[in-house]
Amino acid sequence: MSTLIQKAKRNDRLAQQQLYDLRTDPAEQHNLAEQYPKVVKKIKKIMSEAHTRSDLFPFDWERK
Repeated sequence: MSTLIQKAKRNDRLAQQQLYDLRTDPAEQHNLAEQYPKVVKKIKKIMSEAHTRSDLFPFDWERK
């Protein structure tokens, strides 16, 4: 249905989330994140749980 697009710099963990319905808005012109905060929260949780830390490719906020 909708797809969360996280356009953030590699070191910006707090970047604004962007949510687009790519079927109706393939050019990503209408950010739906504010209209669907529960969807954003759910997707962020899934992404966080699926993330595996890597010493080879660490995010800046993961560095020791």
